[in-house]
Amino acid sequence: MISHISVHYKNLGRLQRWTSGKSPLENPCLSKSVKYHLAMKEKEAEEALVQPIQATPIFSTEIHTIIDSYQNKLRAQKGSSHRIPWLQQIAFVLLLDACGRRPGDIKRLNINLCLYLPDKRGIFFVMVLHKTCRTSGPDRFVVKRDNTKEHCPIHAIEEYIRTCIKYGIDFNKSSLLFPNLAVPQLTQRSYAWSSSNITLNTKASTNLINTTAKEVGFTFDAKLYGMRSANALTSRNIPDLDALNAAMKKGGWSTTKSAELYSKFFPAVKHSNSPTKLLSTWIAHPSPNRILARIHE
Repeated sequence: MISHISVHYKNLGRLQRWTSGKSPLENPCLSKSVKYHLAMKEKEAEEALVQPIQATPIFSTEIHTIIDSYQNKLRAQKGSSHRIPWLQQIAFVLLLDACGRRPGDIKRLNINLCLYLPDKRGIFFVMVLHKTCRTSGPDRFVVKRDNTKEHCPIHAIEEYIRTCIKYGIDFNKSSLLFPNLAVPQLTQRSYAWSSSNITLNTKASTNLINTTAKEVGFTFDAKLYGMRSANALTSRNIPDLDALNAAMKKGGWSTTKSAELYSKFFPAVKHSNSPTKLLSTWIAHPSPNRILARIHE
């Protein structure tokens, strides 16, 4: 980018190196400060093996180590005001690790659009508000139960919601799965209200995960976005392109957009072992399967 800008200045006759900026012939892209900045970025990239702007990947094994530390701190807490924020952090981090979506998108999940699969072996998430929602529409994905209870995102979400309900936190006021617990008066705003004040504070969450990571021996800065980077590397949550191509061929659709429109419940059907009649009922009448409706089953 800088080289292109430099060429533009050269075409205007500005061929001299930048010194004081007083001469109309000096090229700002040829200054010492610009060269120093580029050299430092190149050196940082060589040492990190990733682009400087990309978060260092954090894989599930490391996330589980951080969660174990969270659990130890949780056991030392007494009283709802201290336990609930830890339960929210655990649920949020485990969900990020499992789904690979952006932290800023996950914190805006509408709890009424989080549905249990018919057999309760997982949760079907419909993410309406996300970075590319205007062009791609809602993002639908399934997160299944993990065999290890301590590291299961579904179990963590359930424990977090049950504890919140027990101590009087009303999710219906904001409809957010992860509201900002530090600003309870703002949770009465509607879900469409886009201010970040009512959603989980991702900056504080990042600071917490980084602090804990350093405590358990991490030698690099841990960020929430590191789980998305790890998911991209392991390709655990990329769309099932073979299944999509098969749907296009069978249905005669010429574009992926049409196929995705008619197969929007594919993730739920793929991950559920329920009878087809039960699945049809689930798709036709989703409300009874909302988390808040079945959380105490």
